Amino acid sequence: MDFAWLAVVFALAFWIGQNFPPEALAPKASFFWTQGGPSPEHAAVATLDGAKVRIDVAMYDLTNPAVADALLRARKRGVPVRLITDARQSQGDREREILVALRKSGAEIRVNQHEGLMHLKLFLVDGKLAALGSYNATLSASRRNEELLAILGNPVTVAGLVELFERTWTQGVPIMDDSAFFLSFREELSVRKPARILL
Repeated sequence: MDFAWLAVVFALAFWIGQNFPPEALAPKASFFWTQGGPSPEHAAVATLDGAKVRIDVAMYDLTNPAVADALLRARKRGVPVRLITDARQSQGDREREILVALRKSGAEIRVNQHEGLMHLKLFLVDGKLAALGSYNATLSASRRNEELLAILGNPVTVAGLVELFERTWTQGVPIMDDSAFFLSFREELSVRKPARILL
């Protein structure tokens, strides 16, 4: 009788595998809104705190201490962290302070080198979860703005976003020495053409 039940279980598992693709069984998306329910900030921090393998972030503006602290905690756990941010935003005092702390923790940081904005807002955790939306990791986004953050677990979607991140990362310029970078890059920005923003 036990063998009969085992055969039924295997047959059922085989049938599910044949009739339902993996993406159909993937976790559904979760949405977080600044105007009600759990906030995008808390969702982002919780997602980062759950990282075990790696964290990749493409963030236009990163000045929220809670998000920065979550990235620093990840580094203390030994989780590799890569961050690409907007070149102009990296020159602000608050973001520069966070970038320096992240660099000292061992995080890899790059900025875009094209004249437009690096306007993505994307967290990737362990290659399994993606969090994206309008939410910038700033206090204004957390406390004043109407913002949305969606957390996705669909393997196909996440794999596509990982590929997108890799392309953006490859096109970025590494920050190697903190003080020298910020001084030289500020001079370079002063002679660049203003970024064109297309609406």
